[in-house]
Amino acid sequence: MGALALLTKPFTTPRTPTGLSIIRTGVFNTVTRILKRKKIEICMTEENYCYENAMAESVNGILKEEFYLNQTFTSAVHTKKATKNAIKLYNNNRLHLSLEYKTPNYVHQYTA
Repeated sequence: MGALALLTKPFTTPRTPTGLSIIRTGVFNTVTRILKRKKIEICMTEENYCYENAMAESVNGILKEEFYLNQTFTSAVHTKKATKNAIKLYNNNRLHLSLEYKTPNYVHQYTA
């Protein structure tokens, strides 16, 4: 399960996932609140050092470019709605080459 999926699924037991890293983006505050509410430890990379966590940078780039999260939002409510919608689309509608053109939720549901 990817980092984005972790934000939308409830945990069955309290835990701190290792390796979950969120890079500073325009939706940082919203993501931070979600992680804190779920009691997930936040791991930050060095500022402007994208090679430290290439997968998170890749996901952030997709969210910004394909799901328009690179815009300036007018309110926290709008930011939350846009972020939740982007996560839902990423996991349920976006086909992934690395998953043989399947969605992450499809692969999780039918191959787990």
